[in-house]
Amino acid sequence: MDVDSGRVVSILIVSAIPKTTSVKLTSAQAQTAAAAYLESHDIPTDGMTVTVTLQDRGEVKDYVVDWKLYANGVLLPDSRSVSLDPSNGVVYSMNDVREPARPSSVATPAASPKLTRDDAIRLATSVAGMSKPKVESAELKVTSVGDPNWPSRLVWSLQLSEVAPQGAVIAAWVYVDAVTGETTIVGRG
Repeated sequence: MDVDSGRVVSILIVSAIPKTTSVKLTSAQAQTAAAAYLESHDIPTDGMTVTVTLQDRGEVKDYVVDWKLYANGVLLPDSRSVSLDPSNGVVYSMNDVREPARPSSVATPAASPKLTRDDAIRLATSVAGMSKPKVESAELKVTSVGDPNWPSRLVWSLQLSEVAPQGAVIAAWVYVDAVTGETTIVGRG
C-alpha cells in the first residue's frame, strides 16, 4: 500500500503450486487463459507488452505470462504476472503491480539517461567486484516506489554473472542511476 495515497499498489495471490511436468497448452493458449483470468478480475493490461515463458524446474513446469508497461523504451513499475498449470491452464499465482512514479521523482517516462549502457556496465562491474562478467541483462527502467532507497529513479538494471576461480558461478544484480551514476547492489547469487 502506498503510504502517501493509501492506494494498493501491489497484490500477490498464490495458491498451491501444481506438481506437473505435463504440458498440454501452447504458449498462445496460456496467454489466453492468463488474460481471461485478469479480465475476470477487472485487471487491465491495455498498452502493455506481453511475454509467455514455459519454465522447466525439473519436477515442475509452469507457464508465466508477464505484461510490462514501457514508455519511450523505459520499463515502468507497472506490471502483471500470471503463473499457471501448463497441463490445464489453472492459474495458481498472480502479481499485480501498479506503482506510479512520484511527481517529485528523479525519473519520469520522458527522462533521458545521461549514462550509456556501456557506462552502466562499467560502473556495475566495478561495484560488484567482478573483472570480466557476462551481462545477463541490461534494461533501462524506473525503479519501484516500494524501494525506500531508490524510489522512482531512472536506472540501468543489470544482471551480471562470472565464473569464480573455484568454478562456481557468481551473480550480481545492480542498479545504476542513469542520471547521476550512483550505483547499488540489489542482489547477489
